[in-house]
Amino acid sequence: MKRLRNRILKRKFHLAAGILLLLIVLMALLAPVPVDVDPNAQDLPSRLLPPAWMAGGTREHVLGTDHLGRDMLARLIFGSRVSLAVGLLAALFSALLGVGLGLLAGYYGGWVDNVIMRLADIQLAIPGILLALVLVAVLGPSFRNLVIVLGITGWVTYARVARAQVLTLREMEFVQSGMAIGATVPRILIFYLLPNLWNSVIVVLTMQVASFIVQESALSFLGLGVPLTTPTWGGMLNDGQLFMASAWWLATFPGLAILITVLCINLVGDLLRDLLDPKLRNM
Repeated sequence: MKRLRNRILKRKFHLAAGILLLLIVLMALLAPVPVDVDPNAQDLPSRLLPPAWMAGGTREHVLGTDHLGRDMLARLIFGSRVSLAVGLLAALFSALLGVGLGLLAGYYGGWVDNVIMRLADIQLAIPGILLALVLVAVLGPSFRNLVIVLGITGWVTYARVARAQVLTLREMEFVQSGMAIGATVPRILIFYLLPNLWNSVIVVLTMQVASFIVQESALSFLGLGVPLTTPTWGGMLNDGQLFMASAWWLATFPGLAILITVLCINLVGDLLRDLLDPKLRNM
């Protein structure tokens, strides 16, 4: 533990990103504690107020208001809940689907491997955002559908990583000994092979959460994410695009929120990769 702590402390920039990400997650979990304001409450006389540090701004609306008089800070905080929840749940669903298919493809090989990998090749030939747009348009915009759609578009990476490692692991002595003593296939997959995939899966999961947050924001920007009554960072970007010249804060703050969150997640994923990779443990 001491060696692990020292390795983490050496990466101060990554550590700072992890602390900032933790604060963002806590802010999302504790909403509406940080701001006791309804993010959908409209106040037309207070529309397009600038941030508090600018002329005309007020302390009641620290980051200003939008074109309907809604508080920007409250909408940012409540929007973080949607973005983080969609990103995490979609990545978990994608990991469950992809790792399961990758285990089957790598263990059985033959026609099972060919079918699963050809499905992966077909999906890779279709741009992910285009596939997501089509599926959301068919299923309809909702939180649940958004998680399912993003999860379906991201399983290929997990399947390829799991398959590649299982092809090597299934020839190792501990797996062969399990087969020799009569262990069932589900037991070998779950107790022999799956624990040896966690390092790679966790790293891919972290990176994919960041990717899904960006995709969720893009779909919400196009009006195909969660319902419009739910505040999201992508929806706030869409609202602010018409006021770029007169009210820059409408698009700037949600854009910065996406940028900072995704950057922190990527840095944390990079740190996890270094910590979990045996080849880098002595670096």
